[in-house]
Amino acid sequence: MNKKYITRSGLPARVICTDYNGTSHIPLPVMCLVKQLDGKEALGYLNAQGRCGDGSTDTEHDLIEVTPWYDIKVDEPVIATRKDGSELRAHFAGIHNGGPSIWEDGLTSWMTKTMAGVSSCRRPTEEELECHIIT
Repeated sequence: MNKKYITRSGLPARVICTDYNGTSHIPLPVMCLVKQLDGKEALGYLNAQGRCGDGSTDTEHDLIEVTPWYDIKVDEPVIATRKDGSELRAHFAGIHNGGPSIWEDGLTSWMTKTMAGVSSCRRPTEEELECHIIT
């Protein structure tokens, strides 16, 4: 429970329990507190995947893990770290299999559909954008 979450609608949320055994006919073991716009917290019950109800459709109440790349847009320039630790300039392709992906060969979604998984990615610094150099 050391991870950070927001709801699909962008409200901060914190998981307080993952093994709740309530009386609902749908198992909802996750209890979370969601900070509302007025600053007060509301209690929410979610399934084991952090989704509302049976999880068959996306809702504004579903939890999304806050990762360093959760707010990076597809095709945005990033500095990606390969699994071997080396860095490269790339364009973000989204989250796939729980981790960040980039478009291969420095291309964007306009030019390719081939993606590669990476260990992590981040937005480049102003200096990296200006110099086109990774230190």
